[in-house]
Amino acid sequence: MLLIRRILMMVVFWPSVSLFSQSNYRWVVVDQYERPVSAMDVVMNAKKYQTDTEGRFVSEEKVLENMTVAKSGFASTITAVSTLDSQDIQIVVQKSFHWKDLLTPMFYIKYGGLWLLLLIVFAETGLFVGFFLPGDSLLFVAGIYSHDLIKGSFGFGEAGSFAELMILGVLISVCGLLGNAFGYWFGKKSGPFLFERKDTFFFKKKYLYQAKAFYEKHGGSAIVMARFLPIVRTFAPIVA
Repeated sequence: MLLIRRILMMVVFWPSVSLFSQSNYRWVVVDQYERPVSAMDVVMNAKKYQTDTEGRFVSEEKVLENMTVAKSGFASTITAVSTLDSQDIQIVVQKSFHWKDLLTPMFYIKYGGLWLLLLIVFAETGLFVGFFLPGDSLLFVAGIYSHDLIKGSFGFGEAGSFAELMILGVLISVCGLLGNAFGYWFGKKSGPFLFERKDTFFFKKKYLYQAKAFYEKHGGSAIVMARFLPIVRTFAPIVA
């Protein structure tokens, strides 16, 4: 009988005791591009922690007012804090700009929004400067953040709405078509001059020859197939 009473007490009271005794907080530190920040020092009430490879660390207290972060290339202040659930907390810190950020799709989503995205889609096939831009990966990320892009530019839409994704798809398609048309017009006007032009940072003659060889191999269908190939899609309409 005594054993049964002890078992009942454990069943009734142990969950509540465990709930109140749980005092560990799990943190994750990310930069403004939502990438985990590893090896970052975090100080709370004179206690020092360091994030692991996934940007995580565990503390026994939750003190946002007295928290400081430190790592080379990052601001020492916290820009945002959000709660993932009752125990998980996300910290957003500001990373200093580096030229490599131009290869990060989230850079354009965060700082340029919808209009910069559409300009990049146009530039990839209408301008020489578009060959180094992250077109494919940028479109993938744009689909994920379609709600933020559409609502931020037009001020309407519901989170997860299929209509937002369709609006974004139509706008991107139109810019892609306009870029192709402009590239074709530019190539028709410039003629053989491009094949005699010297290489610059924004212009590489070898890419023209790659696009020319692509046409010779695939014929007229190359203009459609080139849309799925980096660099070639930039020069395909010009060579056409």
